[in-house]
Amino acid sequence: MKIVQLNIFEKLLIACFFLALMTWAAGAGWFTYSVLSMHPENVDRPSDAIVVLTGGGNHRIEEGLELFSAKRAPYLFITGVHPTVSKKNIRAMWKGATPLPQCCIVLGHTATTTKENAIETQEWIKNTDVKSIRL
Repeated sequence: MKIVQLNIFEKLLIACFFLALMTWAAGAGWFTYSVLSMHPENVDRPSDAIVVLTGGGNHRIEEGLELFSAKRAPYLFITGVHPTVSKKNIRAMWKGATPLPQCCIVLGHTATTTKENAIETQEWIKNTDVKSIRL
């Protein structure tokens, strides 16, 4: 068995690699803890609009409808909706006991990516009197 001797440069390089690895692991742990411990600042405070980004199944839309039925905001804006989906289709998804408000579900049909969802939402906000949103 041959024993390998490392020079000082190689030892320093290995030490830097492990230090970088430990720093990355600590940062990943801190980030995970931060994300898992997040919660809304004030869940009872109403907003001017509820914004739902489509994708990932219908859970987001159902949550948006639940907040809308609880009158957390006078508008429900759903961005990235397929062109064939109508407000009637969205209302039909609601299975809750509290009826949905008759007014102000707005569908955005142009976005197909997350970036486009942000742009579509920004344009909608600019054309309304919305100052605060619940995403």
